[in-house]
Amino acid sequence: MLKNLTLHPVYDSSEHDIIEDLIVPLLSSSIMYMRGVGFFSSGWLRLAAKGITSLIENGGRCRFVVSPILDERDWAALQVGTLAKQDELLRHALKMNLLSLSVELENNTLNTLSWMIADGLLEFSFAIPRVGTRIGQYHDKVGVFTDRKGDRVAIHGSFNDTVGGSLNGEAFSVFKSWEYGQQDYVQIHNHRLRKLLEEGNDQFRVVTIPEAIKEDFIKYRSSADRPYFSPMQGYIPSSEACYPVQLYPFQEEAIDAWNRSDCLGLWEMATGTGKTVTALSAAVSRAKKLGKLFLIILVPYLHLLEQWKRKCEEFGFSAILCSSAHRNWHLDCRSKIQDFNIGVLRTGCLIAVHDTASTERFRKACRHLKGDLSMIIGDEVHGLGAPELQHAMLPVPSMRLGLSATPRRWFDDAGTERIFSYFGKVCYEFPYEHKYQLDD
Repeated sequence: MLKNLTLHPVYDSSEHDIIEDLIVPLLSSSIMYMRGVGFFSSGWLRLAAKGITSLIENGGRCRFVVSPILDERDWAALQVGTLAKQDELLRHALKMNLLSLSVELENNTLNTLSWMIADGLLEFSFAIPRVGTRIGQYHDKVGVFTDRKGDRVAIHGSFNDTVGGSLNGEAFSVFKSWEYGQQDYVQIHNHRLRKLLEEGNDQFRVVTIPEAIKEDFIKYRSSADRPYFSPMQGYIPSSEACYPVQLYPFQEEAIDAWNRSDCLGLWEMATGTGKTVTALSAAVSRAKKLGKLFLIILVPYLHLLEQWKRKCEEFGFSAILCSSAHRNWHLDCRSKIQDFNIGVLRTGCLIAVHDTASTERFRKACRHLKGDLSMIIGDEVHGLGAPELQHAMLPVPSMRLGLSATPRRWFDDAGTERIFSYFGKVCYEFPYEHKYQLDD
């Protein structure tokens, strides 16, 4: 029930993950969600999949009224869903391959969107300016959630239901029907949204999908959720070359040893033996094998951020730098991870100093990482054994590589054990005496 939720009066994206902290819990506790929003994209369904699935399991449904500006593929999916309402074979075809609604929303979003419309779980209408009114698009952003007991929560703010909207600086005010002084706000938002959905208002008429198909007024967004083109989508080297650079035999041995250790392990390699190049070559080899990879690199000092960034760019990883010297890095991290998760990017990379990586803000920014597609590299890994830095060793990435000439901490068995339990054993050694032979 909605009353069981602990809700803040305002949710600001600088402090909260608006979808995860607000929208998903509200959807999960509701049987009806009415939403009026300027812009909608199917990518939002991926982000809110858990909440939408719970609402459907509650026997609920969603009603949207949006502006007639859509991604072309989303509009096609809406039309297919509408056609499937009258075509039982098509409706069956849409549904027959659905295994888990939450999984399908994340991985087969457009087909699932069509099916949910066909099955009456999602209803879409479009707000069109009336003839004679001032020119403009429907741009409101209001939502009302209702639970089985009739309690309601209304939200009103700047957030669009698009992937891009989830990355902007946004906020929602929250009003609860059971709280004294807030009932009027809930009633007003509920009344005006329901009136718009059912009758329109003085400024906008509301049309259904079949009417929109007939009148042909849908406009296409040229770049989905982005108002700009992002050229750095990451590349993965072709199969002709295993690595972007020519490696020494001992560097290839180090990568082979790490791969044989299930992509877990420490390299105890002397300074000057090319740990950076070797580690990034290992990352490229994983990206080639998996088809995509998200890379996190932890470094001890600020000046190493730029050094690693330059090398990362040579290897095809466009990096976000995370430290107290870089503003809004946490928003950039969330953006990069979401773009990677929905397939906009094939590679992603964050480089963080140890101090920043050990903060709650960094862990929160990285919480949507997919473990089987993410890799963490700990540079000067012995430093991460310090008690105040151990939180930098994120639990999600399944591929872990630690780099150090001396991975064992002096007079700190507990810190050393923490490093080894996270990264794994030393899987390759290249000591100083070998380096001297190499220099000769």
